[in-house]
Amino acid sequence: MWPAARGRYGRDRPIGDRWRCRISSWPRGSRHWSSKQAKAYSLQEEGLDTVDANLALGLPSEAREYGAAVAILRDLGIKSVRLLTNNPAKKRYLEDGGIPVNETVPLIVGLADENLGYLEAKRARMGHTIPANLK
Repeated sequence: MWPAARGRYGRDRPIGDRWRCRISSWPRGSRHWSSKQAKAYSLQEEGLDTVDANLALGLPSEAREYGAAVAILRDLGIKSVRLLTNNPAKKRYLEDGGIPVNETVPLIVGLADENLGYLEAKRARMGHTIPANLK
């Protein structure tokens, strides 16, 4: 499991009268995602950031879709959430889908020299909540 995933998600378990659970979202057209993502990673190794690599392949800078997550939360009867994310789009998608976000908790997990450029691109180009002074 990715270090970020280990940090974000523990075991699904009750916290008082609330539950913590993980709902993943997959990029649109996910059956083709792995080959395209491998190409994007290759372009990143050549010097493109995560946004430019996706755009160079004709992909959107962000391909995730959250309709399924909203539907799952509704089916479970969840009225609001505390969201662990750096991505402001997730909060907008949930709130646009009728799931209020009580709190957004940004996370920095697995910080290393190898991913500083990736995190900086997410912060500067996609609006993610990541401190500018990553080191």
